[in-house]
Amino acid sequence: MGTCKEIIYFTMSIITYHNRTEHFNDEGYFHRIDGPAIEYTNGSKYWFLNGKSHRLDGPAIESSSDEYHEYFINGVEYSFEEWDRRRRLKILL
Repeated sequence: MGTCKEIIYFTMSIITYHNRTEHFNDEGYFHRIDGPAIEYTNGSKYWFLNGKSHRLDGPAIESSSDEYHEYFINGVEYSFEEWDRRRRLKILL
C-alpha cells in the first residue's frame, strides 16, 4: 500500500494516495473549483462541485485514454450536444 498524505487548506482537504489525489470540501464531498477533484496517476480525471459531477468548460469525466467523456452540470448528465447548448446559452440548472 502507498502512503497517504492529507493537507488541509481552510475548508478543503486534499488526500494523496499512491494512485490518485482527491479534493474534498469541509462537508466531506468531492469538490474543487480550479481543476478535477479526483485525478488518477493514469490520467483519468473527475470534476466535482459540492459532491456533484460538474464542469462547464469540458467533460466532467475524462478517461485516461481520452477516448471516453461524460458531460455533467450540477450532477445531471447530458449528451455532448445538450451540454454544449446549455453551456453556450448559460443554462446551468
